[in-house]
Amino acid sequence: MGTRKTRRAVAPGGRWDVGVFRRSVGGKNPSWNRRENAEQSGMATEEVTVKEFIDTKLIPQMLEMADKGYAYYVFGILGQAIELVGAMFVGEIETTAKEPERFLEGVSKIFAGRNKYTNIKAELYTSLRNAMIHQLRPGSKFLLTRLGETKAEMHLERDGEGRVILVIQEMIGDFKKGMVAIYKSHAIDAKLNQVFYQVFSSDLPQNLSSEFASGSTFPSYASTNDPPQGFVPEGDNGRQMGIGYTCYPPPK
Repeated sequence: MGTRKTRRAVAPGGRWDVGVFRRSVGGKNPSWNRRENAEQSGMATEEVTVKEFIDTKLIPQMLEMADKGYAYYVFGILGQAIELVGAMFVGEIETTAKEPERFLEGVSKIFAGRNKYTNIKAELYTSLRNAMIHQLRPGSKFLLTRLGETKAEMHLERDGEGRVILVIQEMIGDFKKGMVAIYKSHAIDAKLNQVFYQVFSSDLPQNLSSEFASGSTFPSYASTNDPPQGFVPEGDNGRQMGIGYTCYPPPK
């Protein structure tokens, strides 16, 4: 499924919206109709499916981070990626109540037939996924490393203290192979082809930084009755980095 783009001119006195930001001029928008507002504002919107996100953003950017010296942080991202895939097998991506089941199913599906992974999936959940997300460090079961610090064949072997060695580039490669197998199975095609997020690519209004504090958090949807808060990169850093401006969840 390819990406889709739309562009319309903004009407005088109308509203602009970049998904995570909103300013209304006379009128209410309780449902945060981001697509309608983006089109009114003249922005080009790119809708990225789950499969496109995994193939063109997630996997290559994890590898790039690992190769540039940020391997430590990629282990946390990869844990989230495994859970994302598992979520599509046990329900919907947004169903957070099934957190352990989502991750464990992700390990089983992505690394199917790889006993060195599936035999330690409980440890991967508690000592990698949970530890990296909640403590920003691994638990005692794992030794995290990357190519250049150790050899590829050390991946999933144990060190002298009995810890499982995880080589991030090898683990990403195995994740990629697992996704290829999942694609071939067509088991979750409908969910993989759902819109994952939107990127709004046109320039923002010049006075945006004066209305929203730089460096605030990405949107929180803890309450669906309150408008989301936004993240505004300082200056033009966001455009220079090519990160775009992201809307999640996508419009219905």
